[in-house]
Amino acid sequence: MIAAINAAPGRRFAVDLPSGMDADTGLPLGSCVRADHTATVVAPKAGFASAEARAYLGQVHVVGMGAPRKLLDEILNVEAGR
Repeated sequence: MIAAINAAPGRRFAVDLPSGMDADTGLPLGSCVRADHTATVVAPKAGFASAEARAYLGQVHVVGMGAPRKLLDEILNVEAGR
């Protein structure tokens, strides 16, 4: 299915992360959708920062879901200091 999506004409959109991508590493788990746009929820996934992920993400759009900004900042700061 992923090969068919990648071969199809037009733009490809991913929701949360491209199908076939590991959210933590940004590496493909076998076949991976090459999106033109990725709409991800709340914050970019950790793996989006990897150089390998860029070929699959396209333009990343962060979509809020109503989580309080203060809570998100606290969580992201804790994760950054792992």
